[in-house]
Amino acid sequence: MATSKSWAQNAITCDHCHMSAQQFCNGCQVNLCVVCISKHVEKLPYVSHDIVPFRNRKTQIVFPLCKFHPSQRCEVHCKKCQTPICIMCCIGYHKRHSAVELVEFFETKEQEIQMETREIENSLIPSYSERDVYMNDQISKITAELSKVEKEKARLEKLWHKEVDTIFHKFGSVIYSLKDSNLRTAITHQTKIKDLIKDMIQTVHQNKQILESKSALDVTNYKSKLHEFRNALTDVDFEIPSLIKTTVKGRKLGFEFGELEASLRQTYPSFLSADDPYQSRKMLFTSETVDVVPTVYKSLYYMSCFGEHQAWISGNNKTITRIDIHGYVKETVVTNCRFWPNGIAVTGQRELIYSDCNRRKVNIVRYGKVETLITTPRGWKPHRLCYTRSGDILVGVSHSRKKKIIRYHEMKISQNIERNEHGKPIFKNGFHVLCLTENINGDICVCDRNADSVVVLNMSGRVRFRYDVTPTWKPFKPKCLVTDSLGQIIVTDSNNSCIHIIDQNGHFLTTIKDLELYNPHGLSIDSEWRLWVGLHWTGEIKLLDYMTKHIQK
Repeated sequence: MATSKSWAQNAITCDHCHMSAQQFCNGCQVNLCVVCISKHVEKLPYVSHDIVPFRNRKTQIVFPLCKFHPSQRCEVHCKKCQTPICIMCCIGYHKRHSAVELVEFFETKEQEIQMETREIENSLIPSYSERDVYMNDQISKITAELSKVEKEKARLEKLWHKEVDTIFHKFGSVIYSLKDSNLRTAITHQTKIKDLIKDMIQTVHQNKQILESKSALDVTNYKSKLHEFRNALTDVDFEIPSLIKTTVKGRKLGFEFGELEASLRQTYPSFLSADDPYQSRKMLFTSETVDVVPTVYKSLYYMSCFGEHQAWISGNNKTITRIDIHGYVKETVVTNCRFWPNGIAVTGQRELIYSDCNRRKVNIVRYGKVETLITTPRGWKPHRLCYTRSGDILVGVSHSRKKKIIRYHEMKISQNIERNEHGKPIFKNGFHVLCLTENINGDICVCDRNADSVVVLNMSGRVRFRYDVTPTWKPFKPKCLVTDSLGQIIVTDSNNSCIHIIDQNGHFLTTIKDLELYNPHGLSIDSEWRLWVGLHWTGEIKLLDYMTKHIQK
């Protein structure tokens, strides 16, 4: 329907052919060119038309055509059926129904819409905007406060380690002192015993000589040493305290050794209690496929789960799609990337972020609109992304064949991870980009495809270990990785169509194989511990169970 607003803002064109309009149908409220007047009348032959020059138009309500009597317009609203009806309907099916003129119903409804619009526009939007600002402030405060706590935790960790070292240094000193004093006493006593044995052997020899000599003088002058020998030694006590150890797994560590006593207690908050599902799960001996989820992509590249049943996925086109666990599309974001997004992630507020390497941008989708969060340094293209627990964003970037990781804190560069303490590159030069994620201990886990290895760095960017062990029959070819709430690192191996699981210290645990994981690419874990594995060649997602709830008896 034409409106005065649309006439004022847009060129006046025919609603049928989009040519210039000179006429107007007041009955139908449509713009018409001279050619389309007859077409318009023929299309609705039973409707009354009032065609006038455009300047003589009248803005009025357009009554809809009746569904059951096409020649009639609906001028009445049936209250019982809540639908517009025509005069013929009033004497037919709706004869005994309560009705009101459609104009009256329209005006009442129009007032309701106006009131609702005013309330939303003048009250609810400002109110929710204030709440949004408040929550944004809270998020900033939470991030800032917990970042302070995180720094203090690191300081306390060093202090506690130092204190523990001091305690065990004292423990060692006590042991050394006791060992020294007890051994000194024992050796002194042993020396006295040996001297007595020598004396007794000499006495025995002399006594035998006296007996053999049959000399009355020697026998008469003999002085007995038996009493002296019998009472020469006294009992010696050694001071060796018992070591009393206290070990309650996950709760208390302690020991007592003489007067030295030390203990460490820890109490878990309710969300990390001893029976927490994260703490009470163990790996299945054999992983199993729960479901196969189809997607809209022929080739699936990236995936990021959030919540129990949803994930953002992207593939071989410019879109990023939010799907549920059954593959139903819930939302689609059309990017302006040249080919496809180069990496996706979900923030702590469940907002989608993605990288556009050709424009050197990392963008965020808020309320359906795309905003630029980060522009990477000149020459460095952004690829894979990781949103950390502290609210930082890790970006894997490339400059020709060179690779590095940039950490952004509050959208500013806070760390560059490129070289080790000897000044040598951490990551191997090559065409493949870095895939990265964060572990529960703050480690940065990186899939360096150019080196066919997994590199794990601590928060300061120092290499903790590299994993390139091949417990399989072909060379290890990692493609992407993810970590779970136990700190386990899960890595796809495209060359062997399997998945490696290692612990946070780089020790191999197991592989997931024999599940037709052909060229596994995207990888993510939902809150129900299901492993989502994207298959590059088919565009499908396989949901795997690899952990089970372990009930401790």
